[in-house]
Amino acid sequence: MIAMDIQIDKAPEQHYARIETKQSLKNDIYAVRYKRPKKKINPIKNPKPVKKIDPKPSFRSERPVQVLDPFGLGFKIHVNEMRIIKGIINFIHEKSTMALGWPSNQKYLLNEGKKIEHIHPLCFIWAVLKDQTLKAKVKSFKDNSMFALKWSGFLGYSMFHDNGFGKNMERYYNHRNPNDYQREFEAFYKALGVKSSVANPYALKKDWRGFASVLLESSTYN
Repeated sequence: MIAMDIQIDKAPEQHYARIETKQSLKNDIYAVRYKRPKKKINPIKNPKPVKKIDPKPSFRSERPVQVLDPFGLGFKIHVNEMRIIKGIINFIHEKSTMALGWPSNQKYLLNEGKKIEHIHPLCFIWAVLKDQTLKAKVKSFKDNSMFALKWSGFLGYSMFHDNGFGKNMERYYNHRNPNDYQREFEAFYKALGVKSSVANPYALKKDWRGFASVLLESSTYN
């Protein structure tokens, strides 16, 4: 009877022990299923040195300045200045001779002209002549505009202004001996394929109106 009592007394304890064991197993399974494993961070072998990041370069440094020296003499012209020249020629071509006399149009041409007044006149006329469309438009100023007023304005021999190709050539060359500037004109002729025998007599006489006129003729070129 004593042994029997001992078995009866131990039975509830074993029962509760089994319950606790099942509960702990459930907890363990839950922990395995839902607990996020910790990431293992492996040490980096021979880490690379951190590069210093330079500050973002400016727009100008990303796009190199495009400056041309067409004759190899240091007479430079920027591509943006060539666009301004093209804009001026197109503007004159599109407007009638009378419309160009309006104050608003004269103001526009004056402001645009100031942006390129520092350019050497040989660079200016080079930018015009190398573009066949612009060249044809300038020729129309001489041949087709009323009393050639557009042509006079292009040369700077106008009642409205004195800044044009002819006047600028006077400022650069009229005070100089032709022998001193012949090298500059030879480089100019070579850059455009101009026949020196045709154009140079006008340069020697400092006849800039005639010089500009002959440069517009196709027979002047090789």
